Amino acid sequence: MGSSYIRRGEERARETIGAKVHWFGWGGLRWHGLLPFFYRSLRGRAAPDVLLIHCGGNDLGCRKSIDLIAAMKQDLQHLYRRFPQMVIVLSDITQRRRWRSGLPGEIDKSRKWVNSVMATFVLGMQGGIVHHPQIVFNKPQLFLRDEVHLSTMGNDIFLNNLAEGLRVLIQ
Repeated sequence: MGSSYIRRGEERARETIGAKVHWFGWGGLRWHGLLPFFYRSLRGRAAPDVLLIHCGGNDLGCRKSIDLIAAMKQDLQHLYRRFPQMVIVLSDITQRRRWRSGLPGEIDKSRKWVNSVMATFVLGMQGGIVHHPQIVFNKPQLFLRDEVHLSTMGNDIFLNNLAEGLRVLIQ
């Protein structure tokens, strides 16, 4: 579940991953909308065995990183307490060629810090982390013209990272 990266990746994932996955994506999703969106998406369904979240990138530059981390921790603790059988996996906030607000260097520094702090936190809850080291801002072929969203090539890398992260977690 997550931002437009997830929404845009759903169709491509059906073609490449082949696993039974329910995708819940919303373009422009910010962290404060994650829990309400999760509960709306869950309506009438059982909680998933694994919840993989890719969200938070849209908050960078618009919100203080310390506040974002506090909100992420609070919401993930809530999910962990409410659904103890569900494994929570957090996908790193990826690099972009362009951020919608703020200075790129400062946002990338914040991105790295948020990813690091949240990785430690999620692993402490027996969750998992998915890293995206191949998605870097200086490879324009990985991005669409808007320099934010991923091209087919970038999407394939992103989805392969998600699939590999889940495979490692499940084994």
